[in-house]
Amino acid sequence: MTRWSFRKRFGCISYYDFLKMAQQFVTAMEQQHHGSKLEISVTLYASIPHSVSAPIDDGIAEFVEKENAKLELAKMVGVGGEMPHVPQELFVSAKNVQLVVHAPGYDYAFGHIECKGLLPHYIVFYVQSSNASAVEKIKSDCVGKHRPSKFWFGQGDGFERCHSVSLS
Repeated sequence: MTRWSFRKRFGCISYYDFLKMAQQFVTAMEQQHHGSKLEISVTLYASIPHSVSAPIDDGIAEFVEKENAKLELAKMVGVGGEMPHVPQELFVSAKNVQLVVHAPGYDYAFGHIECKGLLPHYIVFYVQSSNASAVEKIKSDCVGKHRPSKFWFGQGDGFERCHSVSLS
């Protein structure tokens, strides 16, 4: 598991910033999972979603999931590993945007990007896989080879959150 983030120095994360970094992230995920057809979804929220980070029971996770579903503005799913089309008007009107990538056939292999919301200047990346070298390669591709301009983007600590988080 690894996290990283970028902070846009001037202005908020734009539609084009998101598309470019999301495509580079998806490409890096594909390369590390041997060209497998990834399951890609982009969810746009009309309001800031919520998550619970502590181990929970008593149906709290299901409750939070149902409440967040009510906040969904739109959800697009990529077909056959293709990045789904996200209309610019929806991106602009969304309060929070999350992209999730699953690599079928690989245990615990998924990636997550989040932007807008509580920290509109940040785009946060998260990758988890049973293959630690694949995770580091994905991060090095996104932070090194395909890193956005250092003039426009500084690197964050990776632990920023663009949505509301509760410990219990």
